[in-house]
Amino acid sequence: MKKTLFVIALAVTAVLAIAAAGCTKTVTKTVTKMEASGSLHVGGSTTVLPLAQAAAEEFMAKNPGVKVDVQGTGSSQGITGATDGTLDIGTSSRDLKPEETGLTDYKVAVDAVAIVVHPSNKVSKLTSQQVIDILSGKITNWKDVGGSSAKIQVVGRDEASGTRDYVQTTIIGKTAKFPADALAMPGTGQLKAAVAQTPDAIGYMSAAQVDITVKAVKIDGVAPSQTTVDNQTYKYWRYLHMLTKGSAKGLAKLYIDFIMTPEFQKNTVSKEFYLIKK
Repeated sequence: MKKTLFVIALAVTAVLAIAAAGCTKTVTKTVTKMEASGSLHVGGSTTVLPLAQAAAEEFMAKNPGVKVDVQGTGSSQGITGATDGTLDIGTSSRDLKPEETGLTDYKVAVDAVAIVVHPSNKVSKLTSQQVIDILSGKITNWKDVGGSSAKIQVVGRDEASGTRDYVQTTIIGKTAKFPADALAMPGTGQLKAAVAQTPDAIGYMSAAQVDITVKAVKIDGVAPSQTTVDNQTYKYWRYLHMLTKGSAKGLAKLYIDFIMTPEFQKNTVSKEFYLIKK
């Protein structure tokens, strides 16, 4: 009888242990799902757009309960959206201005700004002074910089663009003006298409999005690369930003932390942009 009771006791203990183990597993799974579920709205810079989209796809693949919506409308709108709460994360290709307060800035990548021309253009290099003179309307014909005799068509971005702001403040100067007939495009893709379709055009855009449809010229004999950006021999570069109202929390923090992991930086960021300067 004692042996029978002992066997029954062992069986009950085993059942309780299995049940407890199963319960622990279920609770852990539920907590994980709660921490990585819900929706996230990200928007702003069209330069940051490809990076944010790639991060969203990988993040959602790892967290099926998450929906990340990414839009590209311009850096200024990303900053405004993060400030007024219509975006969980605002993206920007320019630094915050002194009056743009209340946001936490996360630098997620480095991007070079390329000066691009039509592939058929004979000009393959410019000095930094020539870039200033062309974009501010002082040089108006390609023959003055080694090209054919043709009027230069400047193609730029609209005022919501962080890239335009960078060019205005860092390259040509805050008081300089773009040519009166310069085209103002709403996004990086539209600017690239305009330059690709206009033989005498020149524009400025993210080096990460340059392809065979346009040609990036060397500046002072230097082409953009991780090395030339790091040692600052290529002059035109800036950080790319993700911005949150206050410190990032919840899903926004998980998403930004994912972007900053060594794995994502090495495997994804390095293919499209440049890694954060060390």
